Amino acid sequence: MYLETERLILRPWSVDDAEECYRYASDPQVGPAAGWQPHRSAEESRLVIEKFLSGPGDCAIVLKETGKPIGSISLMKNSDLAHKEDELELGYWLGSPYWGQGLVPEAGREMLRYAFEDLHMARVWCGYYEGNEKSRRVQEKLGFRFQWRSDEVEVPQLREKRTGYVNCLTREQWKTDQISFPGVLTVMVYYTGKDGSAHRFAQEMEESGLAPAIRDRKGNLRYEYFQPLNDPDTVVLIDSWSSQKALDAHHQSELMPRIAELREKYDLHMRVERYVSTEENSADDKYIRR
Repeated sequence: MYLETERLILRPWSVDDAEECYRYASDPQVGPAAGWQPHRSAEESRLVIEKFLSGPGDCAIVLKETGKPIGSISLMKNSDLAHKEDELELGYWLGSPYWGQGLVPEAGREMLRYAFEDLHMARVWCGYYEGNEKSRRVQEKLGFRFQWRSDEVEVPQLREKRTGYVNCLTREQWKTDQISFPGVLTVMVYYTGKDGSAHRFAQEMEESGLAPAIRDRKGNLRYEYFQPLNDPDTVVLIDSWSSQKALDAHHQSELMPRIAELREKYDLHMRVERYVSTEENSADDKYIRR
């Protein structure tokens, strides 16, 4: 796996990273908060890389500016929380000199995109121990929803018990959350016909599998039909994409000729509106009941 964000590269760990891994994993502020002992030597870090950080979902968090690892992030299968084939657990740690810069949320967003878009996972789990406020805030920023609290959780490496909190994020929740991110494109298409033809068009889009196929395309965040209360001859499509590139790829796909055929079949006329989401305006919050 090799992923990039604005400031980071997420790539497999190498035993050549042992010194850099030890530099941050030896810090007593890092490991114990996540339930593991600080590394005692670069050799121990090398062994940890070989035994525990060499899976297909394990990545070093590499700062582009320096080209060196500053932490770790993983998508784990068959973990304590992820038991099903379509589930993963997200885990991470970051060197303390880089705390407070939004780097883990940045890496986490890309890992979640990879999990849901590329691997088609249904849900991703994540957890933290009581008192680890940094991890709690990261999971909040990533959109995880609280599931349960467990008392007297065994922490084997530290030989103690703690209170643990478990969060989860489903693919549908993740897609819904993306719509409010800056840069997301939303296209509203008004289909108008006669004698209910627009409604029949939307129904055939769903029943033929075309609409579900579009929802499964990489970058699609929403594809839903609605009918205005005051206009029974019109159906509105809300179609949201993570980027212009994703929308362009959809327009060039094999699905578009089939959609065009259905439009002709039902003799529909179209009106299109296009929106690009921007930063949230907190002043609007007082008008919104969540």
